[in-house]
Amino acid sequence: MIENSLEEKSLKHAQQLRDAAVQLDGRLVLAESCTAGRVAATLASFPGISNWLCGSFVVYRCDSKSRWLGIPTKLLDDPQIGPVSEQVTELLAQAAATSYAGSTIWSGGNGRRRSWCTGSYGRTDFRGIG
Repeated sequence: MIENSLEEKSLKHAQQLRDAAVQLDGRLVLAESCTAGRVAATLASFPGISNWLCGSFVVYRCDSKSRWLGIPTKLLDDPQIGPVSEQVTELLAQAAATSYAGSTIWSGGNGRRRSWCTGSYGRTDFRGIG
């Protein structure tokens, strides 16, 4: 029952994200951490999503965050900041954004924190970015 509820919530939120991308005529380039690619996988269940979904960086490990998206290891190793901090999730989103100009970017930190350049996964307050 819990797994089904999670799937239903994920599908609902992914549909909201897809609808926002359609409305904004945005392109989605995701930087996912603790969601481990679940957002991209859920979005991929929608027919025609390739019109908006460009891809996803799944950077679960700190080493991947650093090597693939250039997040400073000093921030990742800092016990006051760490890999799931708001600061790091913002940097993940910015790094993903630079990989594809003109994108609407989502970046996930952990189950408690989610940071957006444009909104928040799980809510409907999407905003466009330039």
